[in-house]
Amino acid sequence: MSSGIHVPSKKHEAALCMMRVRPLDWLRHGPIDVRDLQLINANPAPFVSYGHTSYVRKLYYRKAGDERFYESNWTVENNQKCMDIVAQMGGNVVGFESGAADGAVNDLTFTLVGWGFLSTRAENVRIFRGPLDTCSIHPWDAMILRDCTASTDNMIAEEEISSRKWDILAMKMCEDYDAPWLVVAICDSGAASDAHNPGLPDCTCACGGPPTDQQQCTTS
Repeated sequence: MSSGIHVPSKKHEAALCMMRVRPLDWLRHGPIDVRDLQLINANPAPFVSYGHTSYVRKLYYRKAGDERFYESNWTVENNQKCMDIVAQMGGNVVGFESGAADGAVNDLTFTLVGWGFLSTRAENVRIFRGPLDTCSIHPWDAMILRDCTASTDNMIAEEEISSRKWDILAMKMCEDYDAPWLVVAICDSGAASDAHNPGLPDCTCACGGPPTDQQQCTTS
């Protein structure tokens, strides 16, 4: 006879379940509010493909004295660099050693949710070192991205998505994924008109986000 208790079969599901039970193990060094709890406990959003197809994909940013946009894919190899850029630009990175960032003066974080992008600025991002009992070598870290808005034409065309802003919870488990930060939860956080407009140019390149050829994009 079934006990009625759901036992997560995938690591990202297990990580979310653990964070729901023990949120302060992640958010121990910073404030936790109702909005955080609503995100952690949110029901699955119908437009999100959870698992390996939804992840924090890249950063776009400018360097001091340089009008070009640069991009950094948020891969395992670039994880520390991307966290350093987020920290320099006003994001909150807790429990990690920080290094010198790449001279970024303006940046935008893109999150892929399976078939389109949501984006926000670094000042809306918090990254937390996971508790050591999740993995002593690679703890299961958490990232909260607030006020994300639709950034590609296919999502902008969906009014129920583009008219809202979204909070996203991504987690990095001890798996060897090219894109380590998987989306595990997303929550409606209000009207998109209340979100801070990133103000970056529209995209015409194959990568799915800005910039245009008028403001050249350089991969780093």
